[in-house]
Amino acid sequence: METVEHLQAALAAPLFTSLEAIRAQSPRTLAIPETKGDADSALALRMQGLWPVFGDASAGAPFRHYQREIDMGTDRDRFDDTGDGLPLMEGRMIDQYEHRAKAYRSGRGRAAVWELLPFGHPGKAIVPQWRVPLDRIPRKLGNRTSLYRVVWCDVATPTAPRSLIAALVPPNVICGDTCPTMRFPDDYEWAYMPWLAVANSFCMDFLARRKISLHLKYTQMDSLPFPRFTITDAFVQKVTPLALRLTCTSTEMTGYWNAMSAHGWCEAIPGEGSPPGFFEPDERDDARYRIDALVVRDVFHLNRVELDFVLDSFEAFRKTEVKETGEYRTKILIMRCFDQCE
Repeated sequence: METVEHLQAALAAPLFTSLEAIRAQSPRTLAIPETKGDADSALALRMQGLWPVFGDASAGAPFRHYQREIDMGTDRDRFDDTGDGLPLMEGRMIDQYEHRAKAYRSGRGRAAVWELLPFGHPGKAIVPQWRVPLDRIPRKLGNRTSLYRVVWCDVATPTAPRSLIAALVPPNVICGDTCPTMRFPDDYEWAYMPWLAVANSFCMDFLARRKISLHLKYTQMDSLPFPRFTITDAFVQKVTPLALRLTCTSTEMTGYWNAMSAHGWCEAIPGEGSPPGFFEPDERDDARYRIDALVVRDVFHLNRVELDFVLDSFEAFRKTEVKETGEYRTKILIMRCFDQCE
């Protein structure tokens, strides 16, 4: 029979991680990953080894191009609140597949007030705290602010409900250091959607939170395993239409939507209309559950027991959902989608 003494002894026992495992999961920094035990480490190591790390330029196209667009500290003289210039995006404005999750209302610094903007909110738009006049945009950016690119939230902890939060941002915005940006070459703009599908999955989050403490920097992102997809891959064909409809929910995304229509994933929109993305909470949730199930099966090749383990590791997320709905609904529905995957 287990006793308190047995539990204390187990907690006091050292956990060993091999040098090979450290090199596999953090090849550049040799950071020791967080772990909850042998089963956790073994599963993470197997998942990590399935694909090349994101920063491996030799793994094939597309290769990412990072850039720090503007620094909220050292570039403070470049932005103001006069209402002119490009909106300055901050990490708190971003959610998974969402570039307009919150709007600035008042205050500064830690006293700043931000309002959550659910779909259907009459004021849902890009509402920044600061703007950068066009003549103050750093020259190093070239035409970057006229392009679509991926952002993720730099501020991240392994105990938060979710740690890896990424989205596509439109042209005519500039991103602060709390939401770093990444671009693929022009011929690979289609790859943003399958990349976001993997990045925003519970599986990738499971790996990411082993590597972070307070921030998700370029080095940690580069150490994560990402497939190098081709446009004809079955996974790409299945998840891209779903990711498109999660991402393209405003007129800022019409250009990207229309560009993707050339590949047959959606129908082009004439004029300046808004893409017919997913706006209702239930349809957005359903799309995300289906994407997660496909990532589990086709990217990380987990079985049902392993999927159960991964989802249960998100303790804060589970506790919040159980408190709000009475059950771990996300887990139930992802498991159901996984069982129904074709």
